[in-house]
Amino acid sequence: MSSTADIPPADLQRARGYTKLENGATMGTVCEYEIDAWSWVVITDVPDKTWGDIFDEDDDRADEKVVRFLNLEKLSDDKFALFEDCVGCREHVKTARQFQDREGAGNYMRRSDFLEKFEAMGPLHPDARGESP
Repeated sequence: MSSTADIPPADLQRARGYTKLENGATMGTVCEYEIDAWSWVVITDVPDKTWGDIFDEDDDRADEKVVRFLNLEKLSDDKFALFEDCVGCREHVKTARQFQDREGAGNYMRRSDFLEKFEAMGPLHPDARGESP
């Protein structure tokens, strides 16, 4: 991953419109699973949808918003290597969206659970980094 100075201005502006989670994560952020400290995921979407919208469930947490992510542990080394030259969250999410559900994409988790279990590694949302527009 390169420095944020290498991010094209158009990509930075587009990323500024992404939804930002409380920990600074956004679409394209690589996150580490805190339970085992070695599993990584890339956030592919932070939709304005709830758990109930996605899974048609009606429990006491059905109204919680979700995060969608790609599990990097499911990728081959060749596919994982595609992320090595990515710069910024836009390039990370664009690369992550190339993969299908059977390749580790399409995982959903309630945002509150995600924030409890995953640590944002980077790239973070531009606003979380304190960059001016």
